[in-house]
Amino acid sequence: MTQDLLTLNDLKPGQSATILEILSDEPLAERFWTLGLTPQAQVTLAHQAPFGKDPIAIQVRGSLLALRREQASQIRVRILS
Repeated sequence: MTQDLLTLNDLKPGQSATILEILSDEPLAERFWTLGLTPQAQVTLAHQAPFGKDPIAIQVRGSLLALRREQASQIRVRILS
């Protein structure tokens, strides 16, 4: 998988990334924005449910958020080295 095709759903626990863009429709994108999930925001995957199930927990702007994997797959990211 190339760097430009990664989504928030692809992160491993403890891995950090910068949000590049939101790929979802307007109502969900607006919800993401109000939660602080905006382009250039740094996020870290804090926890994930076992066996690739929902939810995942991410840290963003000092908050811990839970997202469904389907939602996380609509947020394109670049992994921080």
